[in-house]
Amino acid sequence: MQVIDQSLTVTHNLEVVDMNGDGKQELLLASFEGVTHLAPDDEQATRTLLGSGQQGTPPAIGASEIRLGLLTKGNRYLATIEPWHGNQVVAYPEPKSGENRRWARHVLDEQLLWGHAVACANLDDDEDQE
Repeated sequence: MQVIDQSLTVTHNLEVVDMNGDGKQELLLASFEGVTHLAPDDEQATRTLLGSGQQGTPPAIGASEIRLGLLTKGNRYLATIEPWHGNQVVAYPEPKSGENRRWARHVLDEQLLWGHAVACANLDDDEDQE
């Protein structure tokens, strides 16, 4: 397999996912660039920037942690820590089918100090992962 674009910046974290339900593993990457989906196929890989992350002066840019979360009715979101080891918890709800593939960035909290990990889990027995 050959990656078609070598310009991906420094990656800090990743999650192995099957975004399109085809049974093949893909990657969600958190990097200086932001949030990227990397989908390999037989000959090459397709790289799609889903969100730019927090922009600023390096190394305080992009995203450093990423997880895929599930909401009711199968809706998905990306959870990140931004910028790199940053102070923000950010959610990117998946756009509806046919919409722009860039996912909208929503800052949920800005009170962290050197955030380093994020997880999505059902903490209250409803259908959503917090």
